[in-house]
Amino acid sequence: MSRLIEHLDFICMDIKLPSAAATPELWEEHRRFLEAARERDVSVKVVVGELTVDQELVTACKLVATIDDEIPLVIQPVTDRDGRVAVPAQRLLRLQALASRQLYDVRVLPQMHRFLEVL
Repeated sequence: MSRLIEHLDFICMDIKLPSAAATPELWEEHRRFLEAARERDVSVKVVVGELTVDQELVTACKLVATIDDEIPLVIQPVTDRDGRVAVPAQRLLRLQALASRQLYDVRVLPQMHRFLEVL
């Protein structure tokens, strides 16, 4: 990131939640990336699925808030290839409320690449 930052105006960072992305915990890597990215306009995205653990979202929000609690957070529910959102609306609203306890700007947006059939 340090080699690229001077060429960027805006960064949308993706925090991989272990339960949603089937990855190991990468909290320290995410923190270092966000520290570097904050030199530019930055937002953060987290993908949530049916198995997403609330505590993982809370941990991600705490990480962002320690850098800057005004960094926008986008919660993206997993969307099937047929366009069906795999997370119930009530759960998404609850996750948004949970995230909003720590961050000022929390939005829920679908995975547009699914609707556009890009990936």
